Amino acid sequence: MSSDDAAAFDVKQGDSLILRLSGERSIIFPDVAVRIDPAFALDLHIDQDEANAANLRTGDEMEVIGKNGKLLSSTGR
Repeated sequence: MSSDDAAAFDVKQGDSLILRLSGERSIIFPDVAVRIDPAFALDLHIDQDEANAANLRTGDEMEVIGKNGKLLSSTGR
């Protein structure tokens, strides 16, 4: 993610996020590494087997539900 995205999500290089995909095949990714660079875009890269298992397609959006192993409260903190 970009530096601006990192500030918006209140994360730093090396943090991890817990992501949830809702839909036909709801799935949680519990340990997604955060990598930050001013030239980066907000994006998630997973292997083909994981994408197929979750029925993920390019452009699908996921929800951040936690950070560094802890779920966020309903207020997003």
